[in-house]
Amino acid sequence: MCCALLLGCSSEAPSAAGSSASAAVPARSAGADDVLQAKFDLEQQLRPFKRDARVYEDPQVLAALESTRQAQTAWVQARDAHPALLPLVEKANGLMSQATREAQTGDSAVAKRLAAEAAAAKVALEQTGLQQPDLAPLNQARQDAQRAVEIAEIEALKRIPEARELALRLEALIQAQ
Repeated sequence: MCCALLLGCSSEAPSAAGSSASAAVPARSAGADDVLQAKFDLEQQLRPFKRDARVYEDPQVLAALESTRQAQTAWVQARDAHPALLPLVEKANGLMSQATREAQTGDSAVAKRLAAEAAAAKVALEQTGLQQPDLAPLNQARQDAQRAVEIAEIEALKRIPEARELALRLEALIQAQ
């Protein structure tokens, strides 16, 4: 149970790239919201196909995922070492340590509260990191790496007859953005 509580607070999560990128985007128009909804709907329809070995074992997908992992790791290391962010890093790490200790030996309600506080501290750290101009190239690199994963997955999905049409539609939406 304690592991489940703490997984959401990991600073190494690859999905952080996508979530942080969207957090930095200003308000969108209704047309852009429609495109995002259509993209989301297509991604949901393609989800079962992404579990197919022809996608998740595809060499291009694996290479793109590795690039994403490396870009995310570089971002986290630079962000956590950034002098302006050290107080936020210490706060987030301290809360995470407390939550871990409490989950292992103490009250689970306290552990949950501390894990939630740690998650909020990580979000604040991420958002503040996105505002640091000297970290912008690393953030751009992880966004580019995540886009490369999307592209590689679409290429692999297009080779699955049942997923081809959906993959082509998703590709068209992404290119239109």
